[in-house]
Amino acid sequence: MRSLLVLAGVLSVALLACSDAAPAFSTGAPSADAAAPPTSTEGASDAGAARDVGASPDAKPQPTGTCPSAIGTFDESEYLHALHPLQKGSCSPADLDTLEKIGLGSYAARRALVSATCAKCVYSDVNDAEWGLLVVVDPDTALTNYAGCAALAGDVRPCVKMNSAWRFCTRKACGHCSGAQKNACAEAESTSGQCQSYFEADTACGGAWPAGCSSSDEMIATYCGP
Repeated sequence: MRSLLVLAGVLSVALLACSDAAPAFSTGAPSADAAAPPTSTEGASDAGAARDVGASPDAKPQPTGTCPSAIGTFDESEYLHALHPLQKGSCSPADLDTLEKIGLGSYAARRALVSATCAKCVYSDVNDAEWGLLVVVDPDTALTNYAGCAALAGDVRPCVKMNSAWRFCTRKACGHCSGAQKNACAEAESTSGQCQSYFEADTACGGAWPAGCSSSDEMIATYCGP
């Protein structure tokens, strides 16, 4: 069973801001919330890139409360948004190098360390009408937009959408939990809880992602890099 690194920031391989080869509960830019492809819960599996999107290395503990939370109505609009326009050449080699470094602080700080054109291509906020390659859900957490990248590459399999549903579901259920609770919560919600159906549907993809979409680093280099 895939490592469920979901939310908090267990990034699949390393956790940073750029690439995630399909992480498990992790994400891809500096660090995001598990946005890796099928081998990750928040994001699928991040096998190569090391930072997916999970919580950033310097993320602050979040307040505890009922863990997990009841996700209630979970509409597609919560986990799927159209991809905003991506401009090749938006990120310079120096920008890519910056995004690959770990420990750069919050997402707001990371965005400020790269050029405005690069930040615009790569990032978006969860409430934006259109999303970028990395979707920031709180100051210290972002999710890699595997579904958006895959759609751009022509992959519209239902399981691709479910990867996004699974990661956002675990985030909604467990994102407020304390650091020590997040992974256990995400795993439980994925295997036998509120997010089980999404997790199982995501598994149908088998970890296969289109070229250019296997990690956040690869996505950024492919669609925003030189």
